[in-house]
Amino acid sequence: MVSQGADANAARALATGRYPEAEPMIVSIGVVCMREGDTLDSLISRADEALYAAKRAGRNAIWQS
Repeated sequence: MVSQGADANAARALATGRYPEAEPMIVSIGVVCMREGDTLDSLISRADEALYAAKRAGRNAIWQS
């Protein structure tokens, strides 16, 4: 998920949102915020690391890097 202009708290709120019209699901989410000097590759790499940390933490986990 990419949310331009969102800070870490806003991104976490989006990730944990409730969508009554959607079917129940189990997800693991990695959340990162762009840092000064980030490239697309470094941003995707940190997001990937956060995703796998969330997966290791268990079901329905959100991990922020």
